[in-house]
Amino acid sequence: KGFHGHLKDGMPYPFQTGLFWATFYHFYVHDTEGPIGEYLRHAVDMIPWIPMKMDNRMFAILVVSISNQIVGILQMGEFLGPGFSPFVSAYNLLFPRRPSPAAKKIMKDQQQKKKNQ
Repeated sequence: KGFHGHLKDGMPYPFQTGLFWATFYHFYVHDTEGPIGEYLRHAVDMIPWIPMKMDNRMFAILVVSISNQIVGILQMGEFLGPGFSPFVSAYNLLFPRRPSPAAKKIMKDQQQKKKNQ
């Protein structure tokens, strides 16, 4: 009954990718006059190494297909494993939950300096 059982341990990667890439595709291809679609196309046009000799639909399909292939390879056991998700990685970079070991060491060193002064 509902998605609660499926989402109790976090959102699965296929669910994440469906939401993200469907939204990207829709805005990039269909939002011809709105600010989000125009911003996405403008941002892509600013990247000099992307050849834009294809229409918006084909480019969006190419981006979605290649990114899903790359993530599929990275989720293999020989690489980062099945728990890898670029969305979780990006979220953790933007909103860290706990200090990294390097940050803990820096905080500990700062506390020692205060005690020694």
